Parts: sequence; structure tokens; C-alpha cells
Amino acid sequence: MRAIFGKLHRWAGLLTAGFLFFSGITGAIISWDHEIDEVLNSHLFDVSSKGPAIPSIDLAKMIEQRDPRARVVYLFMTPEKGHSLWFFVMPRIDPATGKRYPLDYNQIFLDPNTGAELGRRYWGAVWPVTRENFVSFLYKLHYTMHIPEFWGSDRWGMRLLGVIAIIWTIDCFVGLYLTLPSRRRARAARAPQVTRQLERGFWARWAPAWTIKTSGSAYRINVDIHRAFSLWTWGVLFIIAFTAFSLNLYFEVFSPLMKMVSNYTPTPYEQRPYRDLDDPIEPKVSFADIAARAAADG
Repeated sequence: MRAIFGKLHRWAGLLTAGFLFFSGITGAIISWDHEIDEVLNSHLFDVSSKGPAIPSIDLAKMIEQRDPRARVVYLFMTPEKGHSLWFFVMPRIDPATGKRYPLDYNQIFLDPNTGAELGRRYWGAVWPVTRENFVSFLYKLHYTMHIPEFWGSDRWGMRLLGVIAIIWTIDCFVGLYLTLPSRRRARAARAPQVTRQLERGFWARWAPAWTIKTSGSAYRINVDIHRAFSLWTWGVLFIIAFTAFSLNLYFEVFSPLMKMVSNYTPTPYEQRPYRDLDDPIEPKVSFADIAARAAADG
């Protein structure tokens, strides 16, 4: 059984290693995504105009009036001094074709004091990689590997990484099992010192797995480093792997599993039916209605 688990652990490690390497590198960079983006694209983020800011809802209306093909789907309500306001947009449905209008941008930057457009870009574009979309390129690479949209969904990259995370989560327990001491079995031909070692208690036999023996061969030292570091960081590795699959496969795997063992209040995202990207949910309230309701509640 240990030999089988050993092979599974080896192949699972090789499979996940490449994904973890690029996820780690890109994740480390995008931890500073806003700061890097502002340095690279100061022409989109910095403004020098003065005066009272135009309400964000009015700016959103300006965007939609300038390009009726676009619908604002994300905005900030309060601008920062000396900074622009940026808005995410999605294409509306073309009545003539029943498909989305072709838009070459999904993010637009406005001067909050004048309403002037500072620029627009396609956030997360695959190619060409320019200064304006470099950070968003890495961001989407980290989360989706830039696997393109098909069959009406753009979540295939997240699902693939979620499957890798499931393999990693299971492999955490396989690796833990392989560090446990072997069962004690009587053998007539076993050396006396080996027999004495096996007669020790479980914890005494498991203790060497947590240490690194520096006097052995290079191969033995490498195995000890891998085993000891994995044991000491096992909890962290498991949390990262588990949360990775629970986030990437929340609707497909995590939520159904949770419902099997616990009753919880589903989120609005879980309750709404799946919709094709060319069949979006039409909003029933406007940003102005939402802002007014929030102000009343506040």
C-alpha cells in the first residue's frame, strides 16, 4: 500500500508543481497589482484638475450615453484626491443578432471633476501584452490561465485550477500518511538493531521524520528536507490547497459538499440560475436606486 501511495504522491506532486510555480510567481506579483499598475499607467490614474467631483452615478450615465453598446457594471462612489475614477463595463445585447456587441474595452477611466475620458483598456487582455494591460494579464493568468471562453462560460480556467487544488488537497493527506512509521511486523531474518527500533513507541518512531539527518547521502538529505519541511508546514499547505479548491469550485463542488453536512443560508450568487454570457440577467434597479436605498438605510 505504501508503494502505491508513494507513486501517487510522486505523480501528483509532478502534476501540481508546474501550476503551483506559476501561481506562486504571479500571485506574489499581483499582491502589489494596484501599486504596480499606477506606476506603469500614471496617465490613467492621476488627475490634476480641481473642483467638486461629479457624482459617480452621473459619470456612469455619461459613459453609457457616449457608447450605447456598453453597460456600466462596476463603479466607485467616492474618488480619491488626485486620482481618476475607473469603471468596468460589459457589452449589451445587440437586438439584431441576440449576441453581445463587440467591445474592444471593458474598463474606462474618467476625470471625476470634469468627466473627461482619460483612457480605456481591455482589462485582462491576452495579447498584445502592453504596459496598460501587463498587470491585468498576470492577474487573469493567475486565476484563469487565460483559457478562453467557450460554451457560454469563461470559468474553465478557474475550474481547471480548482481540480488541481483538489488533487493537491488529497495529496496533502497522502504525503502525511507516507511520513508515518511502518507497521511493526515480526521477521526472523531482521537485524536485532532494526527490531529494537521497531519495538519503540509510535511517537518515538515518527520523531525522526520531523528532523533532517545531515550525515547521510545527498539523496537521503534531500528526502529528509522534503519530508521535514512538509510536516512542519503541513497545516499551511492544507489550508492553501483547501481554500484554493473551495474558491475556484465553490458552486460545482464546495457548496454541494457543505449542504451534505450542514444547513447554511445560501448567498444570492448560489440562488440565481446559471445564465449564458449572451443571456445576461437584466438589472431591475439602477445604481441611483441602490445609492438612494443605501443612503436611507445609513
